[in-house]
Amino acid sequence: MSSQVLRRLAGGALAVGSALAIAGYGMASLQNGTPTPAMVKSPLYLASGLLTYVGSVLVVLGLPGLIAAQFSRSRTLTLIGAVGFALVTLIDGICNTFANITLFPMLIDNPATRAAATGNPPAIMAAFYVAATVSALAAAVLLGIAVLRSRVFPRWAGVMLLLAGAAFPLSAAVAALGNLSPIVAGIAMIGIGWVLAAEHADSAEPAAAMAASTAA
Repeated sequence: MSSQVLRRLAGGALAVGSALAIAGYGMASLQNGTPTPAMVKSPLYLASGLLTYVGSVLVVLGLPGLIAAQFSRSRTLTLIGAVGFALVTLIDGICNTFANITLFPMLIDNPATRAAATGNPPAIMAAFYVAATVSALAAAVLLGIAVLRSRVFPRWAGVMLLLAGAAFPLSAAVAALGNLSPIVAGIAMIGIGWVLAAEHADSAEPAAAMAASTAA
């Protein structure tokens, strides 16, 4: 399989996965409040979880295409930003969502374990939440700067990633806006994935090289 085909597949995974994750996070935002047995058994809860989970898996599979497309222009920022984005997606979008749609309904449905489901999480989980928080901030800022500097993808995608980083404290402070940051970042990833799938990233390299040689 050629690198061109792999790039298209990676772009499609990023674009489709981000769209699914945005839909899942958006649906989850409609269910803010203390979880109840009726809530976690509702079709909306299950649908939002499945969309977020499947979308997050596709995003992780598509990230290598983003790295390969602009690695030669911004190696350090691209690599650290993409790894951070993958880490927060694994922790929040995949692992946490998987637990929410499989274990959480069983815990909250049983009166004996309901307190564990609705109360504070175990202390050991704090390490994972801290890792996800740091990864989210680093990924949004560093990857946004890398996109702006490399000029392989649209500049608006880099701006949206920076906005996602700026929105993160707001998402953490206001429960109703808890999914704002991943939604904004997802919009940026849709644009990046679309460019990869349409092979615009291929044409951007020669064009930039020609412009540089002309200026020289």
